[in-house]
Amino acid sequence: MDILEIIYTLKDNYYKYISILGHLDSNHIKNYQDCYPEEIDKYIRRLTRIEDEVIEFRLKKILKEEHPYIPIIHADKIKLSNIYPNLSFPEVIDHFLKQRRGLLKFLEKLPKEKWVRTGVHEKEGHVEFKEYVERLTKRDASIIEELESLKKPV
Repeated sequence: MDILEIIYTLKDNYYKYISILGHLDSNHIKNYQDCYPEEIDKYIRRLTRIEDEVIEFRLKKILKEEHPYIPIIHADKIKLSNIYPNLSFPEVIDHFLKQRRGLLKFLEKLPKEKWVRTGVHEKEGHVEFKEYVERLTKRDASIIEELESLKKPV
């Protein structure tokens, strides 16, 4: 994928996330447990925590440092009790959507020369920034599918 195609795909995925999750804010749903199973809450909290890790500590690290070490994310080791304990489910969704909107704005302004910077992945060695972002778009497809399967009709 070229850079514009990656950004376009991320933007399209963002709108899909809004379609699935955007209506779940505190103004529209008072008791989300009646409409959505507990596993979607856990899933979104874990997903949001992973997004923090990917965006803040991986992508931005590649742009700040010269060939930084990028360890593997072990999603199964993320403890749910520590993930946004003070945020309600709608607030976590809002945080996730803000993350993605911020990532889009960030990438749209990023100069082309930054897309070829590399991080040293724990298992794969040197991987370009562009490749990390492209992987994010591919991961989105499976996440969106999973969210659709967890979602119950309201």
